[in-house]
Amino acid sequence: MAEILDNILNDFGITSTFSRQLFKDKASLKEYSKSKEIFAEGKKNELEYLLISGVLHRYNISDKGEIVTTGFYMPKSVITPHFARTNKGKNIFSLQTLTDTVIVEIPVNE
Repeated sequence: MAEILDNILNDFGITSTFSRQLFKDKASLKEYSKSKEIFAEGKKNELEYLLISGVLHRYNISDKGEIVTTGFYMPKSVITPHFARTNKGKNIFSLQTLTDTVIVEIPVNE
């Protein structure tokens, strides 16, 4: 998994040894099973996410109570950044796994 993370950091142009190590020191690797909610619309969230493997979808609940998918995330994706997916610190959409996934989580303040 470390090699995959190194390749992703390379893809994002993060080549400094110090920056790479700092990222690794602050990040947590999480494994989620299929159909797991990562975060929910309207709930507080203080993390950033990088999808290593698996497939995710973002969604909202309609006025009729139906799930409305508004996007998909494939491996090696950065999930929409915190500043763009929250309002007053609360999620503006939900995120759920469609397959087993591996995600890197890092606190926003880091």
